[in-house]
Amino acid sequence: MESRHGIMKAFPKVKRVKVQLGNDAPPLKKKPEARDVAGYLYILPAGIGNARCQIFHRQVKQNGGQIESSLCPSVTHVVVDDSMDSDRALRLLKLDCLPSGVHLVKCTWLSLCISEKKLLDVDSYSLLSPKRNSETNLENAENKSGNIKPATEVATESDSHQTQQEETKDEACQIPGIGKRMADKIEEIMESGHLRKLDYIGEAVPVLELFSNIWGAGAKTAQLWYQQGFRTLEDIRTKAHLSSTQKIGLKHYDDFLDRMPREEAAAIQKVRDATQAVDVGLVAMACGSYRRRKATCGDVDVLISHPDGKSHKGVFSKVLQLLHDSGFLTDDLVSHEENGEQKKYMGVCRLPGPGHRHRRLDVIVVPYDEFACSLMYFTGSAHFNRSMRALAKTKNMSLSEHSLNKDVVRQGSLKVHGGTPLPTPTENDVFNLLGIPYRQPHERDW
Repeated sequence: MESRHGIMKAFPKVKRVKVQLGNDAPPLKKKPEARDVAGYLYILPAGIGNARCQIFHRQVKQNGGQIESSLCPSVTHVVVDDSMDSDRALRLLKLDCLPSGVHLVKCTWLSLCISEKKLLDVDSYSLLSPKRNSETNLENAENKSGNIKPATEVATESDSHQTQQEETKDEACQIPGIGKRMADKIEEIMESGHLRKLDYIGEAVPVLELFSNIWGAGAKTAQLWYQQGFRTLEDIRTKAHLSSTQKIGLKHYDDFLDRMPREEAAAIQKVRDATQAVDVGLVAMACGSYRRRKATCGDVDVLISHPDGKSHKGVFSKVLQLLHDSGFLTDDLVSHEENGEQKKYMGVCRLPGPGHRHRRLDVIVVPYDEFACSLMYFTGSAHFNRSMRALAKTKNMSLSEHSLNKDVVRQGSLKVHGGTPLPTPTENDVFNLLGIPYRQPHERDW
């Protein structure tokens, strides 16, 4: 873990990259005059993937070529992934060398052959030439006649390879957060350069992403809908059994995905006006990406409390009633969620006037002794929060949206004693107690 300005990053930040369908061209239309791609090919799936292999198979056959499902005597070309080297290819083929006259070529060569509709020269794409194979065969013959490796040496090499595999898996299991199943996947990738499971998820990924963007639908629900044969939002709208929140999420699907400009978020956070109408002593602050000074916001979180530590009680329903009566709130997603002494509302709002979209709004009422920790938590970012919690853990403390506790007792990852809450009137106190410099909200976006 690295430290920046005294704050420990619990995990390296990884940008999520959206998975897209493969860029392989669709099968070429059959043209009798174009059937010039001759030869008998075998495609080694490792690294290429089964889905792409099937596309290659179809295209080769459409252009007059012959495809074998295994490495048999008729094969003239073995096609492998561009990133593969000859030694690994031979190991996966379970061969010491290729048969005489067989070319080991990169899949780029096959793509160009299909594009040109003819068998191209392999010189620029060959990993093993027939000449080299012949030399290797000769060397093997010499070995057989008088230079045979002792059985103990062969056994030692085999044991060494097996030991390396076991060590790789054992090392992976020792990494925090890596279990046996993940270690098995790491072992498969290191052995073959590919994870077979990826061959079967390409088609599903964009559909699952489409469905999981419906508010109220998580990954499991999206997977269930996919298994039921749904592929579009219209399928969900007309065929799926939806909860009340999912219906709202589907109704405002495009609005929720559209990030609002900062100016609109500023207008929405005027929910403070409603809190002032209930009690002028109430404190209301917009959190999230708005407080971190981001140019756009996905939603708006408004945190409400009262400095006297008691007048926040009873204001939750009053504030929401005012916002409903004014027409500002249009839909309720979660009307009342309690977390200790904190109360949270999750809903949908829209500014008055034409052209405004429906936006996500959360209203959280907290006791004042939890205000600083809540303010930090709801300001984020999520990665910053994880790093702060990880730092607290190294000091036998725990940090949450409620409090910063000392003298926490853990057995492994299990917390057996919650510790004692420390006084944290301000965010600055949280930083001081953790022994690090204060960071402004806009400096927490990493």
